[in-house]
Amino acid sequence: MVGQAIVRFGLDILRERKCDIACLSANVQKYSRGGLYYSLGFRVMMRRVSFEDVHGKMRYDTGEMFVPICSQAICNTVMTIEKIFHIGRGYW
Repeated sequence: MVGQAIVRFGLDILRERKCDIACLSANVQKYSRGGLYYSLGFRVMMRRVSFEDVHGKMRYDTGEMFVPICSQAICNTVMTIEKIFHIGRGYW
């Protein structure tokens, strides 16, 4: 219950800020569909994503989850395009 409330609060903030989609990096090995996050609308991307780490090195990962916030169409595109999805640069 607490976990759901925290995630819903975060999604509400993103909705207020008019974000199109939300991305969540989660360990889904135990719950391949996404567990708690699946129940909140997140879906696991079935291909790799890339990102640039704080040192400028390109990294790759799997198991990213996405949920539409203000644009189902953009979320559908992100989830179905065949290329590796590049998240951007971060502190990962």
